[in-house]
Amino acid sequence: MKTKLLVGLSFIGILTVYFVSSGNSYLNFHEAVANAETKSLDKIIGVKKTDHGDVVVSLKPRKYKDGKLTVRLQLETHNVNNLHTYNYKEIIQLETGNQKISPSSIPRIGGHHNTGDLVFNIDNLSDQFIIKISNLNRPGVRTFSWP
Repeated sequence: MKTKLLVGLSFIGILTVYFVSSGNSYLNFHEAVANAETKSLDKIIGVKKTDHGDVVVSLKPRKYKDGKLTVRLQLETHNVNNLHTYNYKEIIQLETGNQKISPSSIPRIGGHHNTGDLVFNIDNLSDQFIIKISNLNRPGVRTFSWP
């Protein structure tokens, strides 16, 4: 019985060392495939976040494929109860080159913790772009720029 237990634990240990030393490549396989199918967003670095006012906004470009830029939107608040009343297609705008584009698709917003994808239809996405959100809970413009 002890021998079987030791063999089993050894096997689990070997698998753990393999996954850790391989950089968790198996765990990121689906993400790697998705990234291989999209325009390189290598110059775009991570999540941009603002916490002006009572609403924290985070944006993370996810992929650009077939003329569509997908950006993960996250809205967090503990004080604002009317996030669902904003017209996000009007208050959010992508600026790239000399183009200004509203999202063609927005996530359903409701409650205090919201996460979903914004989709922008754009034929030629520049390596540098800006997303602006105007008058969300307070007057003013929140500007997120990449890279």
